[in-house]
Amino acid sequence: MDNALFRKGFYQGRKDFLEDAPQQLSATELLWYISVLDAKSGHYRFGEEAICHLEEYLGTHIGYLCAPFISADGER
Repeated sequence: MDNALFRKGFYQGRKDFLEDAPQQLSATELLWYISVLDAKSGHYRFGEEAICHLEEYLGTHIGYLCAPFISADGER
């Protein structure tokens, strides 16, 4: 992880997962937080804010999804 924004998002995603443990989000629910529905096509896409912070948003998503496989101290 040599991209500082991605790394920041990744660690935030792991933290969010561990703090939300009783009510974890599915991958689809997590995507709803970073994407918007295109009314014309019916497909989801990144909103303007997400495009501006894409590395951090993707890092957060991946960090959240990987958190169950990595212990709190970073061991796999």
